[in-house]
Amino acid sequence: MGPYRRLAARVRPASYELLAPPADPGRIEAAQEVMGLRFPADLVDSLLCHDGVLEWGNLFPGEPPQPVALIVDH
Repeated sequence: MGPYRRLAARVRPASYELLAPPADPGRIEAAQEVMGLRFPADLVDSLLCHDGVLEWGNLFPGEPPQPVALIVDH
């Protein structure tokens, strides 16, 4: 578990439970190849922490964080 996930588990356990497991680095690389571009480093870091969310529990409007598969499909 990376530092962000450890912090979320300790400080915001309910939010932590909504995070999907980390993305596989190979899937991130494959998605970049399919799309013909490189993701920004902060997106890759985020995907390596969690591959989207299991449930969107945010009070704010907008889209939830997307997993690698939906980034490609979008």
